[in-house]
Formats: sequence, structure tokens, C-alpha cells
Amino acid sequence: MSFAKFTFARRMVLFGILGLFLLQLFRVQWFIGGLTGSLLFRWVNLLDVFAFAEISLASRSLTWSAFYSAALILGFYLILGRVFCGWACPLDLIFMLINRIKKFPLSFPSPLREGGRVGVRPGSLVALGILLISSTIQIPFFTAYLSPITNCYRTLFSGFFWAAGFPAELAVIGASALILLGFLLGEFFWPHYWCQHLCPVGKTYGLFNRVSLLRLEFTSGECLSCSQCERVCYLGVKILPFSAQKKIRDSSCILCGRCVEACAAQGKILKMRFGP
Repeated sequence: MSFAKFTFARRMVLFGILGLFLLQLFRVQWFIGGLTGSLLFRWVNLLDVFAFAEISLASRSLTWSAFYSAALILGFYLILGRVFCGWACPLDLIFMLINRIKKFPLSFPSPLREGGRVGVRPGSLVALGILLISSTIQIPFFTAYLSPITNCYRTLFSGFFWAAGFPAELAVIGASALILLGFLLGEFFWPHYWCQHLCPVGKTYGLFNRVSLLRLEFTSGECLSCSQCERVCYLGVKILPFSAQKKIRDSSCILCGRCVEACAAQGKILKMRFGP
């Protein structure tokens, strides 16, 4: 893909995926459900990897149908890494709009810092805590109630049905909208903090960056060390230290390509590559 086209392509893919799911509102059932769990063309079940872990612990059972549904997604991200966050998650679009409409700078201290003296990251603690809660109460707590993606789709779909005059529970719509509003306010005051440090889904997919075939890497040529790539990375990836290793394997990288577009060498040194 040529220089400066990643952002455009990413937005088109994000809108395209959202549009495919919205088609079910008009009885075009190519994708039924949402990004957490869906039915493709009425016969292929797809299940988010973190949702699979949470549901399995909550139900205290492992079914082959759930395993196969998650295995398809697992295989996809073993190849492509953490592309979900940058190319599929609707929150990326919403959070982008929030940060664009802000008319004045805000500076609030982060509620937690990534890392610490014992080397434990808050995102890992959040993921483990959610899995523990789900196992204890035997309900997939995050996937069913707290997930901003779940609440985004639930608010959108339930709101559409209510507006169209179909049966819909206003209490459910209101609760989902309030939870989603909480995440939006969090993004307003602490930009990108949820995606950077806390999201258990993103942290899960970030593990695949270590082995994925799709990756960022430094090619032949001398890096100018201008740090433009790091300045535009809203996930806070420290890219320059990878120049000696060539391949960028940071678990926070969402492979959005913004760093390639910002490279002072016009994308000749930092590139998106696919292959072994």
C-alpha cells in the first residue's frame, strides 16, 4: 500500500465493517450479531477470543462449537496481529471524533501508570480480574454488560428498533447508553487511556503481535531519529528502539500505519510488511 493511504483505507474498512453489521437492521443477514460474537452467512459462528475465555470460565464448561468459533478468530489474528483495534473496532471512529471536537486542551493525570515496580501492567490486571469475576458469578460480566463494543451495538440496534416502533426495553437502552457514555467521557478526559492500558480485548490481541505475519519493520536505510513516528502513535508505542531489531513487535501496536505516513523519509525506511 502506497505512502499516506493507510488512514483512508483504515477508515473505509471501519465504516465497511460497521455497515455490514448494520445491514441486519434491514433484514440483510450477512452478519448477525456484533463484533463480540456473530453469525456469518447464517452458518459460520465467530466468537471473540477474550469472550470465549470469559464465557468458558463463567459456564465452567468448554464446548466444541465455542472452541471452533474462537479458533477461526484466533487463526485470523495469529496472521494479522492486533489489527482489530485499528481496523475493526467502532470505538476507534468514535474516539477519533471526540478528540477532534475538543476545542480546548485538557491535562488530567492518568489514573494508573503502565507498568510499575513489580512490572505488572494494569491491562493484565484488568483482564485477569474480569476473568476471575466472571468465573465467580458465573456470568460473562465484561462481554455481556461492561464491554463498550457490546454497549455500542446494543444501544445502536435497540435504539433503532425502539425508534421503528418494535418492542424494545428502554431500561436496557438507557443502561447501555450510560455505560457507553462513561467510556466516552473517559476518552474525553484521558485520551486513548482505555485503548492504551486497560482494554482486555486489545491486550489479548496484542499478544499475537509477537508472531503475526503482518508487521511493521525498518527497511534498509538510516533512520533520521526525528521521532515523528512516535509522536503520531496514539497508542504510545516506542518505535525507535526497534530500529536495531528491524521488526516492530510491540503488543500495543494496532498496525494502523500512521507511523509510516508520518515518517520523515516518506515511508522508505518504515514500512508495513506481510510474510514470514
